[in-house]
Order: sequence, then structure tokens, then C-alpha cells
Amino acid sequence: MLSAGCKVDINTASVLSFIQTEALNDDIKKLVSSDMRQVDTCDCLMVKDHDFYGIDAFFIEAGHSDTINDNLELVKKIRLVNYTACIFILITNTKAFSSINYYLAGADHCIKLPSDADDKAKLLSRTLDDSHWKKTTQLILDR
Repeated sequence: MLSAGCKVDINTASVLSFIQTEALNDDIKKLVSSDMRQVDTCDCLMVKDHDFYGIDAFFIEAGHSDTINDNLELVKKIRLVNYTACIFILITNTKAFSSINYYLAGADHCIKLPSDADDKAKLLSRTLDDSHWKKTTQLILDR
């Protein structure tokens, strides 16, 4: 969701990831750093609400069923403070999963990641290319 008059500057975009899996975190850093973006990894418990300002994209790993409620609260907090950011939920568990709660909380993309590394990289790359975060967007309200 973008607001009127919002412009995303690709050169100064920054990313905050809440990913516990080291291999997935490295994949995200490779994809994002190829576009010269700053990537910071953070723990959900260590971040404060004011840390969400100025961040253009958030990557949140939904890997365990016991962290679903914590991740939902995190998405709600992010969306309350930063409504122009692009929020990616990366689902890494193999069980059946309903992403509707994340979309209702404010997530932009929920991605069920395959276990194959090549398929995972292709899916992540395609999703990033299709997101509003990757493109320079200029919205203007028509009077």
C-alpha cells in the first residue's frame, strides 16, 4: 500500500530482516545487496517502534508455529508506524499454513519457500522484482 506522493528511492533503500535461519538470511542479503541496499538483521525483542521509520522493506521468517503470534504482532506494529514499507513473510515450515492472518495484519507478500536452494532463490528474486518496493514509484493525487 503506497500513499499519495510517495517516492521510493532505490539507491537509499534500507532493509530490516527478522530471520533466524542463517542460510536464508544470506540469500536475502545476496539478493538485496546486489542493488546496493543496506541490510540489517534484527531480533524481534530488541527492536523499538521508532526503529521502523525509514525502512523500506521488512523480511520476517515464519518458521515455527509457536512464533506465529509474535510475528503477527510484529507485522501490526510495523504497519502502524511505517505504512509505505513492503513487508515480506517468508514461510519456511513444511506444514500447511494459512497466510490470511498476515495479510490482514498488513503484510504485502507471503511466500512459501521450497526446500530446493535454486527454486528458493528464483522465487525470492521473482517476488522482489514484482514488488512495489523494487520499483521507483511516483503516485500523485488527481484533484
